[in-house]
Amino acid sequence: MEDLYRWHIDTVEYRTEKDALYINRLLNKFSKQLNDTYKNLLDIPCGYGRHHKILRSLGYNVYGVDISNELINKAIQTYPEYKSNYFVGDMRSSSFDFSFDVVINWFSSFGYMSDKENEITLDNFNRNLRNRGLLLMETYNGDLTLQKLSKGKIINESYHDKIKEITINYLNKRDNRFSLMEELFYDSEKLIEKNKIKIRVYRPKEIKTLLTRHGFRLLSIYKTYTFKNYSIKDRRLTFVAIKI
Repeated sequence: MEDLYRWHIDTVEYRTEKDALYINRLLNKFSKQLNDTYKNLLDIPCGYGRHHKILRSLGYNVYGVDISNELINKAIQTYPEYKSNYFVGDMRSSSFDFSFDVVINWFSSFGYMSDKENEITLDNFNRNLRNRGLLLMETYNGDLTLQKLSKGKIINESYHDKIKEITINYLNKRDNRFSLMEELFYDSEKLIEKNKIKIRVYRPKEIKTLLTRHGFRLLSIYKTYTFKNYSIKDRRLTFVAIKI
């Protein structure tokens, strides 16, 4: 079954160092700005923990939760000395006997459930954070996505030559708050897998409202990899919020 998730590994591998260093820069910035210290991190969902080697080398204590047994097994195989830091679990309900300084929800990992379940997820992020802990969310820009899709523009992305993943996004005709994503996976030109996924497209202002509703105060929305305030043209955004 691990091969089923190979696309996930190959798709994002090239981003790993860039992502981890950006997370570190964010935490350093807000550590100074808020006069606080952030060392204990919960990455949820964590996949196979692609950022974790670099984050640990920078002094962070990293835990990971993912609903996939295959990906958690890969994380444990990759970091056997940290096997007790990895758990199979649901981001709507996973909990610990201690609190974290930071919850990381990275690479468009929010919006794959119903509105109610997405809000339950934010509640759970809040419960897993200590008072004044930070939530880092990195995702696509809902404003830009809806603008493109409403004009009938199809988003095609090919991530890996060997697998030739093609992602096609289009608006759900019954409810335009959702996009429908179709993933096609090929091996030597042969179609080996086809998935259809429904994704809730949240505009930045909607995410701000949700965060406020679930015990957070939004500190900043950046164009990912920068400290620039976001614009409609920015494809990916990073939200930084504090538990209040």
